[in-house]
Amino acid sequence: MEWIKKEDSRPDIKGRYLVSSSFGVVTAWYDPDWSNKFQDCDTNCDEGMSDFDDNVFFVTHWMPLPAPPEE
Repeated sequence: MEWIKKEDSRPDIKGRYLVSSSFGVVTAWYDPDWSNKFQDCDTNCDEGMSDFDDNVFFVTHWMPLPAPPEE
């Protein structure tokens, strides 16, 4: 899988995604029917929101989560 620039496209399907962001590489929720913003799964910050330390969450790239390991 390769990183996709957010400015080039966004996910078509709601769900969790791996994102490269101002908070590092994290998982984020995205729902195209509800909002055009990613929401960090750990802090619940939407893009543009600040956390308790005034760090603003923004996303530059995203990709689907990898498949879980097979046992």
